[in-house]
This record gives sequence, structure tokens and C-alpha cells, in this order.
Amino acid sequence: MWVSYIERTNILHINKELGSRKRMINKNLVGVYDAWVASGSQQQEGFNWISTRNKWLTLFAEDSEFIKSVPQSLDRIYLREICADRELCIRNRFLAVMIWGYGDRAYGPFRVSQMFTQSNVEYLLNQTFDLAASGCPIQAYSFLSKNRIHYLGPSYTSKFVSFCTPREISAPIFDSFIATWLAEHATKDFEGFSLNSQTWNIQTYSRYITWIQEHADYLNAFPDDLELVIFRDAEEKYSKISRWVDK
Repeated sequence: MWVSYIERTNILHINKELGSRKRMINKNLVGVYDAWVASGSQQQEGFNWISTRNKWLTLFAEDSEFIKSVPQSLDRIYLREICADRELCIRNRFLAVMIWGYGDRAYGPFRVSQMFTQSNVEYLLNQTFDLAASGCPIQAYSFLSKNRIHYLGPSYTSKFVSFCTPREISAPIFDSFIATWLAEHATKDFEGFSLNSQTWNIQTYSRYITWIQEHADYLNAFPDDLELVIFRDAEEKYSKISRWVDK
């Protein structure tokens, strides 16, 4: 059941008086989440990636059947279904997430093709998937931070880990929009942590996952919904040109 901001504030006050050790809840995140709920809890719409389809088909000819099956409008629900499909190979799961992640960026297919020039890439992706799917996103991220895949950075790793992790477990995407929002609206919550999504940082990623989980528990929300509302707010504030604007 949805609880108003005032009611939650009263609950927090009572918990504090009782000696609760729960971290303080970030009012900025609560505010954007409440606004999202009040407006109908709209999920992120699918993105049309078809402009890059031929490049993906050219560079991943052996995966052409799967790539042709990917819907023109690619959304988060589809990605979760794909990553949960045990009949699909790890290569296809990973490609689906990367197609969504790169969208209409023309350099995406080439960059991902370079990842697969590494001889052990599918082994590393399988290990990462197994950790995430078993509910250990921090360990999955940490594994790839220590066993790097060429051209796969921490931001896109967080995308793959996010969709491979059961939805009820906190494993939110950590990209530049999120990092910028946290630096402005959650400064005290991340004091002492480097908010840079472009560098590998287990401490920051772990803190972010824990922070999202704390708020998800408090708000009775899915962790990825909190990441989504942060992304939406950050996109509106910091980007005049975005593939998701007006969607």
C-alpha cells in the first residue's frame, strides 16, 4: 500500500526515537518517486534501435537469427525475459542488453564486436551471469572488475548485471546520469565515495546498491523503479539531447 511522504516522515521519527540504526532516507529520492507514483508509475518505454540493425547483423552474422527476433521497440521487460531464458546462450543475452544500451549509437555494434575478439569472453560473461542470477550483483560486478573484457566498462557492466539479477534484489544501473544526480541530490549519503560511473569502483557500486535497497525497502518499491525515477529526473535536468526525451 502506498504511504504518503508525511506518514513516512512520522514513521522515521518514531524509529529514530526508538533507537533505530536505519540510515536517514533521502527526501530527494522520495520526492521524485512520490511524483512518479502520483503520475501513474509509467515505466520506461521501448526504444527503437532499428537504425543500427544492419550493423549488428553484419558484425554478428552467426547471431543473425536471434538479432532478427529482437523487437523493434526494445524495453526493460523484454530484457528481463531474455536474461531469464535459460534456453538462450549467454552471447544472445548479452547482445540483447548491449543493443538496448547502445540503442541508435552507430559505434555500438563495432565496440561490442571488439569485446568478442577476446578468447575467454563467453566464459567471463557466464560467470558474471551466474553470480547475478543467484542474487549476488556486487560479486558479479566485482568479478568483471578483476577479469576485464576489452571495451566493456563499468557502466555497461552494471546494465548487464542489472537485467541478470532477480528484480526484487537491488542491482540498479549506474551510469553518468545516475552519478550526476547522486552528486547533486545525495551528496551526504555518498560522502567519501567517488561518484564516477566511468571508472571501476567496488566501494561506490556497493554503496549505491545498498542505498537503493534501503529506499526500496522503505518505499515498498522495486529497486529498479527507483533507478528509473532517478534516471528520468536526471535526464530532464542535465540533458537537452537524449534518446529518451519526451518518451
